[in-house]
Amino acid sequence: MGAARPAFEDFGPCKHIAAVGFALLQQEAGGGYEPSGYYFTRVDEYKAAERVLSKFTKQELIAFILQLANDDQEILERIGDEY
Repeated sequence: MGAARPAFEDFGPCKHIAAVGFALLQQEAGGGYEPSGYYFTRVDEYKAAERVLSKFTKQELIAFILQLANDDQEILERIGDEY
């Protein structure tokens, strides 16, 4: 598989870099960073998906990915980019 290139190599600094900078400034000013409720919801969703997917066999995962790719061409493109 090919190594992913950081987006800033192609597009320059992004909002994520700015967000980290603002979080660091707030931390140094004595404040703290508190993730949003949405963050915790997403973490829980990912953990639940990981639990379900970890029960699949390799062949079931391949079939599942190909089924998703049938509805989303970008998935196939991203797979193709890896080779």
